[in-house]
Amino acid sequence: RYRAAVIAQIDQHDLPIAFRQEAAQAVSVRVPDDQKLFREETKGKVIVMGCTPQGMLQDTFDFTDHRIRLNMAARDTSRLTLKLLCEELACPAPRLGTYYPNVSLMVVPGEYAVMKIRAEKGKVPEIDWIRGGTVAHDYWRLYYEQVDPAEAAYRKLTITNMLEGGDIRDYKEEFDAYMQANKQTIMAFVRANPRSYISLMNLLEHYNWFDENEAERIYDQLPQELQGTAYGKILKRKLDAGRPYRPGTIAPDFVKKDMNGKDVSLKKLKGKYVLLDFWGSWCGYCRYTSPAINSLSEEGYPVVSVALRSGTNKEVEDYLQTYHY
Repeated sequence: RYRAAVIAQIDQHDLPIAFRQEAAQAVSVRVPDDQKLFREETKGKVIVMGCTPQGMLQDTFDFTDHRIRLNMAARDTSRLTLKLLCEELACPAPRLGTYYPNVSLMVVPGEYAVMKIRAEKGKVPEIDWIRGGTVAHDYWRLYYEQVDPAEAAYRKLTITNMLEGGDIRDYKEEFDAYMQANKQTIMAFVRANPRSYISLMNLLEHYNWFDENEAERIYDQLPQELQGTAYGKILKRKLDAGRPYRPGTIAPDFVKKDMNGKDVSLKKLKGKYVLLDFWGSWCGYCRYTSPAINSLSEEGYPVVSVALRSGTNKEVEDYLQTYHY
């Protein structure tokens, strides 16, 4: 087990952070006294939430005299989110109570990184890279050098909307543009950096964005040590499980009973284009797409619709009647 240590200097405009994840070591960064903008008695807390291959970790730390020391146990490379609970940065938010700025970073066994965070009240924090290890730098390059600029307008809109008590769902076009920019930026990074841990992490997290044949080509370019990580092993299992169902392969046959008790066999439809629709009465997205699938069926296209974990035949029939399917 490794101890992840973070020591940070709080300043209203500049927040240098240095961290090292290894046995009982830490890096300290201090700001000259004449640059401090907070009162000496400034106190607060930092909530740290981490996502690791083994699961989530969370802890809370106090800080005084402009310094934060974080010491957390972690067994693997971890992505941490730091939420700064400091009154000088607090903003009233009608729907949320109070908004505090937060940032994310990576900590890695055997690596260190130093970054400067500019946190201002009511604004999206900005992060500058100073020095450090490869994984933390790749994370900064993707999210703070590439993703952040592409998302800047939407993130500013989100903060402003939240502080004014609006509903971000009113901005569907802006959200769609943000999501598309996010997707394109991350996919481009993964394709351009196939030997990066950050690419492996995103390839697994956004597995459905990639064609599985392309995902496997990227996996094959990963260094052996990355293929042997927890993320690498999970990705390998997903690739192996999906291989029989990739485009261009023969769909495996199955025989199931329909609502009338008759056998339905995929083999009997061989030679035709068939849409296999797997859905559930509990699935909101399925409710959104079902009318379009019904239209295809009514136009004469072969559709095999399979209800998953949706109850008895009577419950499924009642659901179909309720929503006019």
